[in-house]
Amino acid sequence: TLDKKFSSFQVRRSVQLRDAFSVQLRDAFNQMFDAVAMDKKRTVEQINQRAKLASAIAAELKCAQKVAAYTSPACEDPEALLKVTEEDVLSELGFVPSWLSSGENNEEGKEEDSNACIDEASARALQQMMDGQLNSKKDMNVLEIKLEKEAWMDEVKPEDMTETQKKKVAEFERQTTQLAALQEAYRKKQEGNLLRVKEEIRDLRQKFQDKFKRLQDQRRQVETEISKEELYSIRHCVWVNSSIDRANSLDDLLRELSDCSRQTKRTTEEVAKVRERCEQLETQHRNAQQTEKEIVASLKACLHHAQLPPETYNALMAIFRQKRKQSQNRRSTSMSSSSERRNDALQEDESCRGGARRSPDIPEDTAVPEGVDETFLRKVLQARQDKREAESRLSAISASLEKSRRYLSCLQQRQQQEASLEASFVERISEARRELEMMEMDVKLLIEIKQGRVEVSSPAPVNMYEDACIVHKEAIERCNEAILAIGKQKLDILEMIKEFRRKIVMVEWEKQVLDAEARELEEKTKDVHMLRVTKEIQKYLAADADKKERRSQAGVGKEATPKVPAESTVTENSGKVSGQLHTNAEQEGEIRRNSQLDVLDKKIRELRQDIKKKTCENAALEKLASDLQQDVAYGQKIKQLREKPLGLLLRTSSLIAGNNKKTSLQYVRRLQHAARRHTDEIDELREELNRLRARTIPMFESAV
Repeated sequence: TLDKKFSSFQVRRSVQLRDAFSVQLRDAFNQMFDAVAMDKKRTVEQINQRAKLASAIAAELKCAQKVAAYTSPACEDPEALLKVTEEDVLSELGFVPSWLSSGENNEEGKEEDSNACIDEASARALQQMMDGQLNSKKDMNVLEIKLEKEAWMDEVKPEDMTETQKKKVAEFERQTTQLAALQEAYRKKQEGNLLRVKEEIRDLRQKFQDKFKRLQDQRRQVETEISKEELYSIRHCVWVNSSIDRANSLDDLLRELSDCSRQTKRTTEEVAKVRERCEQLETQHRNAQQTEKEIVASLKACLHHAQLPPETYNALMAIFRQKRKQSQNRRSTSMSSSSERRNDALQEDESCRGGARRSPDIPEDTAVPEGVDETFLRKVLQARQDKREAESRLSAISASLEKSRRYLSCLQQRQQQEASLEASFVERISEARRELEMMEMDVKLLIEIKQGRVEVSSPAPVNMYEDACIVHKEAIERCNEAILAIGKQKLDILEMIKEFRRKIVMVEWEKQVLDAEARELEEKTKDVHMLRVTKEIQKYLAADADKKERRSQAGVGKEATPKVPAESTVTENSGKVSGQLHTNAEQEGEIRRNSQLDVLDKKIRELRQDIKKKTCENAALEKLASDLQQDVAYGQKIKQLREKPLGLLLRTSSLIAGNNKKTSLQYVRRLQHAARRHTDEIDELREELNRLRARTIPMFESAV
């Protein structure tokens, strides 16, 4: 197992090294991928060149075999982002102008124009001779060369030819044979060139296919290695996370210590209250005992002053010391004296009916001695009654006192347990802080060692980890956060540049649109000014109008064909032209109004974007202000702790010790000194962090 071979620090080090090795493998594969991508670009260019050559050769040979050129997808072109498409125009303007899609319909327009001009003799001749296009004459190749016979060679028979004619015929046949042989040789040569070009294209494709297969194999190998390293890292991380108890973390310990301290405080307050209650009950108990003693002493003093005989004195004291009966002891101590006297009177009445006559205040169970004054007897009975009430109060107070003492002992035991638990938490927190200090020291030492080796070129990936340098994950994360913040700033700048470039492209596009509209308006104006109606145009317009009327009448079902004179057709067509010009003018006015609305909509969208940006900036500034306020409050607390004199702290600790007798003065002093020491260490770590930022982050900004 890992715990028997390595420590947790060594396992973390192995995890960091394996992650670094995986990153190096990815970087190496990315370099290979970039090389293959460049090779693909060169291969595609070569294939397109040879495909163009093969198409030219096939055109010369007039064969249907063609080689298709390779076109890269739009995702491989980095400049495709700046190209204006119909989707961009539609999202920006809300509609697609007609001239934008006119380029796609140019071929259809050309076909329609050519079909419209077939009726003319010149157009038919041009269509027959040069496929309807006035192209410049090119150099003819061997296959296009043709020998034309003279007219008399087919008309004159061979036996009627003269010698000169026979020589010309023989020369023509010889030239025809040579031309056929030359054309055949040229055709074979071109076919061989075509086959060679196709073979070269196949070889290029095969070579790139082999490279791509090798790249795929390397990718699988690299992914296997990376997966293996990541599995090892996951295994080590699982071991580290399982071996460390989550409750031993510093935050959890501090939270538990806070809860334990609050519980201890509540228990201490409860102990103080119960102790105060016990003291009150003890005071009441002593007062009750003192009252009982005073009753006995006063009775004895009264009897001594009376100078009674010893027998009478002993009899009265026996009456005074007489206990209650068991039935009377079961009565409630809260019974009022009036009810007792009423019961005693009833009992005395009953006893008097059966025997001697008794005083109504003397109870039945009291034996009255002979020769005793009734006054002394009443005093003895009253003293006995007071003593019994004092004893009942004393027993109730004793019971309450015993209960309070038991509860106090239970609370004291709980307080001792909570104090021991709090001491264990403090010890564990000190150990956790000591570990954090050691980790910070390790990180600081590693950074100092590696500070001068930042710009050293890294060697090839290896599997030996003897000379590796491990930095704590938190330090790496802090550095990565700073790097990501700088990268985010760079990305924002790039996004801004891209937005400006897009706006520039859109402005250029709008300028082109306006130029095109201006040229179109000029051409339309020229056409209107240069319009002349000739006789041929009148005939053409009249014929066109007759055809339209015949079609409309045939659709309705009428057979009549009215004859319209040429002058009426001319006037109608001139009216149509003026109507078209009027509609064009209205369309131009609507376009201008729509363009103004589009400009206003664009300004509204820009204002909304600015408002959204300002809102985001305000939220970020508010968050920054709250963070700064928290930092200032934390700094003020630390400053107060550092500037507070030691004597005041000792007096505070003495007061705490006076209020809580179980709190140790040494423990309070140790906590105060630890807080002061941790505050100084935090200041030193902040100064070191600022120094490291000043040394590392500017270098990264220059690298970015």
